[in-house]
Amino acid sequence: MYRTVYYAACITHPDTKKNDLDRFCIDCIRAFCYHCLPAHARHTYVKIRRYVYCEVINKQDLCKLFDCSGIQQGNADLDISEAQHEF
Repeated sequence: MYRTVYYAACITHPDTKKNDLDRFCIDCIRAFCYHCLPAHARHTYVKIRRYVYCEVINKQDLCKLFDCSGIQQGNADLDISEAQHEF
């Protein structure tokens, strides 16, 4: 999952819109696009999102699969100038 390339064009649906590889199937261990969703409907999968040029998984989605009690959620509203003073 970590080494998978996301947001590339799906090779199964090269000429369709919204063909970015933005989901990961836990059962098949591969990325897939929106149009591949019917083939993975009964599988366990997570939606991969883009945030500041990084691929991330929503904590709520991750908690459906794993125990996330030890994961600390970041504060996106923190002002950069405040963060510099804290360190």
